[in-house]
Amino acid sequence: MNNEPSFDQSETTGEKPWPVIIMLVMVFSVIASGFLLVPNTDEEKLKWLSILGTNNYGELMNPPVEMAGKLLDAEGAVWSADTDVPWKLVIVNQGACEQSCQEMADVVTRVHTRTNKLSPYIKRGYLQVRSQSIVGQESLEAIGYDFLHTDNLDIGAMLAASGVPSLSDGPLMFVMNPLEVWFLYYNGEHEGIGMLEDIEHVIKLSQ
Repeated sequence: MNNEPSFDQSETTGEKPWPVIIMLVMVFSVIASGFLLVPNTDEEKLKWLSILGTNNYGELMNPPVEMAGKLLDAEGAVWSADTDVPWKLVIVNQGACEQSCQEMADVVTRVHTRTNKLSPYIKRGYLQVRSQSIVGQESLEAIGYDFLHTDNLDIGAMLAASGVPSLSDGPLMFVMNPLEVWFLYYNGEHEGIGMLEDIEHVIKLSQ
């Protein structure tokens, strides 16, 4: 006797494979949206970058801080306007650059070096607030930091509005994108390996 289960063909005739149709619609929708969302300009890439975020080792600023034209070098020129080197790492410190500041500067320098092929796209600056002390200046210059200043800019208030910790708690390092916006920061407790992964990630995403 044939014990194999039988199917009533009358029950299946005319039925449409709805699960398969729904799955295909979803697949084609994802593909179509992918084409629509591909950024066409550098500004669109950076906008999506701010939405997608990073690997989240650092702290995303909310809102980011617009710094276009606000950071000046020793000669008074706009430091961040250098489009040949579109990414900037800026250490901001309150007072003289002593031990914790020097340690952060060393970590950031090593991170910059380890970005390898991406390193030409990055430069480093040091901004000191509420102090005219030159303690530590020579050592920072020796490892490639540009000394920066601002014209009557209340950095502390700007950072507080973005939920950034007070500089009195220690130095901070900010990542500035090619649109001259600070959007990510690190303090002395962040490890260099996480900083490196974040920076490589955002630069590669923007290319």
